[in-house]
Amino acid sequence: MDRQSTLFIVALSLGMWAAGTSVLQYTQWVAQKGYPLTMLTPGMNGAEILQGIRKLHEHYDQIVLIGYPPFIKDVIDEGTKQGMPWDKITIKLLFTGEAVTERSRDYFARSTGMANAYLDALDMYGSADVGLVAHETPLTIYLRRKAAGDSRLLSGLFAADRVPSVNQFNPYSRYFESEQGRLIVTSPSGFPLVRYDTQDLGGILSYGEIEQHMAAAGVDLAKVFEDAGISEKIWKIPVVYLFGRGMFSATIFGIIIYPEYVKYVLDSPRLQGIVTGKFKIATEETEANQQELRLKVELAKDVAPQEEYREKIVRTFAEELPKISTEYNELVLRVGSKAHPVVTLCSFGDPVYFPADVMRKGA
Repeated sequence: MDRQSTLFIVALSLGMWAAGTSVLQYTQWVAQKGYPLTMLTPGMNGAEILQGIRKLHEHYDQIVLIGYPPFIKDVIDEGTKQGMPWDKITIKLLFTGEAVTERSRDYFARSTGMANAYLDALDMYGSADVGLVAHETPLTIYLRRKAAGDSRLLSGLFAADRVPSVNQFNPYSRYFESEQGRLIVTSPSGFPLVRYDTQDLGGILSYGEIEQHMAAAGVDLAKVFEDAGISEKIWKIPVVYLFGRGMFSATIFGIIIYPEYVKYVLDSPRLQGIVTGKFKIATEETEANQQELRLKVELAKDVAPQEEYREKIVRTFAEELPKISTEYNELVLRVGSKAHPVVTLCSFGDPVYFPADVMRKGA
């Protein structure tokens, strides 16, 4: 794989934005080592990204596209509408800014004809203050997918009833600890950080602990990895999992609605082609002092706001969220539609809530 000619497309804002600039610098360092790597830096300009892929894909063995998950989805969907031959292009996806859901990963795999979703669509964990600190691997993707369908394993691995972002890290370059459910990192960054509080909620697992949990669940890891064709890609280094930062959550009747929950709902197949996956959620009080869950959702490009779409999102939320949150399920049984969100539809690229070329963490 390191000898394949690669077109690396940075679909992140550059300039003052740390993620895009850092990715560009890291990639330049790799290219300078002699790897057959060409960089394209269109930023968050979907038209230029597709134009570059259309004109250049035949000259490279593979294309790597890195960006914010909802934006990458916009690019893939628009390419499909324009007749982009994704099935004839070997494309790999890297994500940053937020965790990609497993529904989204499956969607990307179907839409682009990926050979192996464990190898071809990876999320990265980083921040402006620390830089890149960890990333998904075939092992972490498997753990996440397996735990998402097994509540006992989910609780055993991550001590939670929601699926976190799961990554591996090299403890010699970035060292993680967990204190009271918060992640602490020590890193030789541009400005060295010692036991720095990332404000992210999560924990650490050793490879040995993972093996114990999987064995208790009756899973033969060696066989699973062999069947998935990823045996040679397994790293026995620590895992860091995180749930993001609490500030991006909302509550309704005391039940916390985490961003991961909303992402799961908006990634439902029944909403494909209607929404981009971007959202804003908050709890507000009405004039009658009643609590409401307000959800603003960005519609897909060229999709006009319609009442049927708003109602469809509310129905999907009401039907899908109870599947992954027992607390929300109990709440709906108690208060009925009062637990449902008040949905506002926003046009694609709404200048107030979803401005173009801006990546907002937690949305």
